[in-house]
Amino acid sequence: MGGVKLSPVIRGPFRKLVKKGMVIKDIAHYFETTRQTVHRLRRASIGNQNFPRQPKESKVTMEVELSILKLRTTFK
Repeated sequence: MGGVKLSPVIRGPFRKLVKKGMVIKDIAHYFETTRQTVHRLRRASIGNQNFPRQPKESKVTMEVELSILKLRTTFK
């Protein structure tokens, strides 16, 4: 899917208009984009609300963490 993407600055007001229930055609006209883009971004914004970000598992093990602390105290 190519085309022009809306900047994050524009996505905030876009989401507010979608939440208020503004007509898709009017949102597309206001942002000078197509109805298809509005539908795609609306689906994406709804999807982000349903699936919040999950914290990532740390790549640093306890053994590595202890080694780092030991080195830091050695050179002080």
